[in-house]
Amino acid sequence: MRGRFTDFEPGKKLAFTWLWDHYPHTTNVVVDFAPFAENGTKLTVSHGDYSDSNEDQEARQGHIEGWLYFVGKLQSCIEEQ
Repeated sequence: MRGRFTDFEPGKKLAFTWLWDHYPHTTNVVVDFAPFAENGTKLTVSHGDYSDSNEDQEARQGHIEGWLYFVGKLQSCIEEQ
C-alpha cells in the first residue's frame, strides 16, 4: 500500500491518497477529528472515488470492512491503557 498526504490540519483533518500495488486505481481518504463528549474524539473516515464497476464495488466493500475492523481496534487500545 502506498499514498501521499494531501491535507493536514492538526487536530482536525488528515487526508491522503490510497493505492494498493494489486489494485489499479488510487482512492482518497479523509479522516476528520472533532471533539466528542468528555475527553473524546469523533472520528469520521471518508474513503472514496469508486465507480459502479464490480471491481470498484468489491474494493469499496473491502475497505469498509477493513476500516470497521481497524478503527474498532483503536477503542481496544485505549481501554488497555
